[in-house]
Amino acid sequence: MSPSLTSIISQTRIIPSRMLSFTVIGAVASVALMATESTGEFLIITPEEAPIPAHTSHGIDPHDSGDLLRHLPGISGSRLGAMGIDPIMRGQGEGGVGLQANDATILAGCPNRMDPPSSYLNPSLFDELIVERGLHSLAHGLPTPGGSLRLYRRARIRDGEEEAHLAGEISSQWRSIDDQRAISADVNAGRGPWALRTLLSAQEASDYRDGNNQQVSAANRSAQGSVLGAWQVASDWRLDAEASVSNHREVRYPGAGMDSPNSTARYATLGWTWSVDQEFLRRSRLALHWSEVEHVMDNFTLRENASGMLREAPSQTRSIGGRWSMHLGMDEVRTGGAWSLQVGLDGAHNRQDAELINRNTNAPISPMWNDIDTRQLGVYGEGVYGLSTALRVETSLRVDWWRMDRADHSLVDTAALDNAYNSAASSMEEFLPAAILGLQADVSHSWTLRLAGSLAHRPATATEGFFMRRPGPLPGMWHLGNPTLKPERHQMVDVSMHTAGEWFGVEGNTQAEIFYHRVDNAIRQVRAGPGEPLLYDNTDIEMIGIVWEGRLDYNLYPGHRLLLQADASYTRASNRNDTSGVARIAPASAGLSLDWEGPSYGLGLGSQGEYRQHRIDSLRDVGPSSSWVTLGLRGYWDLTPALRLRAGIDNLFDRAYAYHLSQENIFDDSDTERVSEPGRSWWLAGSWRF
Repeated sequence: MSPSLTSIISQTRIIPSRMLSFTVIGAVASVALMATESTGEFLIITPEEAPIPAHTSHGIDPHDSGDLLRHLPGISGSRLGAMGIDPIMRGQGEGGVGLQANDATILAGCPNRMDPPSSYLNPSLFDELIVERGLHSLAHGLPTPGGSLRLYRRARIRDGEEEAHLAGEISSQWRSIDDQRAISADVNAGRGPWALRTLLSAQEASDYRDGNNQQVSAANRSAQGSVLGAWQVASDWRLDAEASVSNHREVRYPGAGMDSPNSTARYATLGWTWSVDQEFLRRSRLALHWSEVEHVMDNFTLRENASGMLREAPSQTRSIGGRWSMHLGMDEVRTGGAWSLQVGLDGAHNRQDAELINRNTNAPISPMWNDIDTRQLGVYGEGVYGLSTALRVETSLRVDWWRMDRADHSLVDTAALDNAYNSAASSMEEFLPAAILGLQADVSHSWTLRLAGSLAHRPATATEGFFMRRPGPLPGMWHLGNPTLKPERHQMVDVSMHTAGEWFGVEGNTQAEIFYHRVDNAIRQVRAGPGEPLLYDNTDIEMIGIVWEGRLDYNLYPGHRLLLQADASYTRASNRNDTSGVARIAPASAGLSLDWEGPSYGLGLGSQGEYRQHRIDSLRDVGPSSSWVTLGLRGYWDLTPALRLRAGIDNLFDRAYAYHLSQENIFDDSDTERVSEPGRSWWLAGSWRF
């Protein structure tokens, strides 16, 4: 039996890991376990516990970060183009879903989120991915009620070894549908208490064909590089640092009126960890982070036969911040009277600026983001207390101060805001409380149950609060943020169950979670009527949903096994104030895969699909969507213990389909209303470890 591909860890535990290929992430994407001694449920990807696996999630080999995230249970995504897949969880996106890399928060550079933060982070170059559906912890900055995605990596130290060491992995892949070529390298070197790690990746792809054999404008080029350093100052002191850059060029977006000739994201982190490991005080950590995104989009560089006004929209975002935390009590709460506590504070300062320019005359058209300045400072405490050996209570409290300001508008823009909202306020300020109260119960040695209620507030994003676009003289062409928006108030109840065991020689585990989510003052886009500007207001909605995952693992005979995985998710939402639909609610979806693995080879097939969705917001959603199902095949062969070759076919029956949440295809001449997915595609991949 190969080791488990998932881990059960606490909120505070750091797991060292080895080299990770893109396949590892896809392989464990469909399994999530409960962190029984902590305050949340996570998908943990830790290759320290497993060799390169044979299979990928439901027959799909993820070809970029957005594609991977969209195949995780309970996560969908809105596609603008090949690199513009924005993850959505529990009907929440943008400010409702958090994304961090080594504690650094990266903001989208584009007000229209053509470059979601996930597009700058290649999961193949990270050691650990934590997926949190819903709100389970308040220790990671301003709470994001839909959920959070956190990626971690570190340089690996072999302290105590005087000899220098060098280890690494090189991997590559090719896909036929868009002639996508990708290569990545991960090299770690060190000696004694020092280590230096370098990660590089590059990718290039052309436009692809969908299942109708129609072209989708999705060509792109990208490159990423990171350098990580670590120094074990003493047995209980460690310093970690990272500098990373990600560049996208010539990225086409059929779901938008513009493409992006160039985008660059940079971020850096510095962390200090003091591991006391005493009975009362366990550890303390201080982390600093900085990020910057420069993004350009236009309608003429990558689009032939550009006519009329040549429009360009350069934008820039910057973020700097830090966090401090202290961990007290036990690492694991397993007995009555035992406890653990984490306290900390964090803050961030963000600057966002964007404008729309007429390149025929080089004259500005609209400010879009007018030098928006956002500051946040929060303090929190969360802990677990053991009522008995089988029962634990978890509590979390947090409060944030948040303020967002913009630069002065012109008289024309101020008049438009006064006409739309009776206010042209240039600042928004709030105190945002959050809390979690939960109960964890070990019903038996193999069954765990969690019941939790939570409260959180989400303030307006820069686009929702202060966006300003006036591309024409008519009001219907204006898009105005609302400076009078109230923060969303999220009240959630989560019930989750996890069980694992062995039945008649078959090992298995399953997890199910049911949630109720009520949002007061939910922020939405509205338009009063034809010819009226696009505005924002507050409404009230409620959602109920379920996510289920299961896995069976059977040893046929030594060295051979069958692995069956399945998942399903469904969310239903309604507006409590009127009969209008709720935007961006993914339909019911499911996935199923079966793999046979031998000692050095394996075969698998997988299927995934969505049910039709007719409950929509006619303004923000493209329209009703149809049901679809796809099938994929794959296999692997280990030529040596360090060299693996893989091959497969995605969308075997060349099905024409599109995800419900994908944007309208406004550029290509296509039979599909939305930006459709690739048709039948062959892929080849390989990885070599040394």
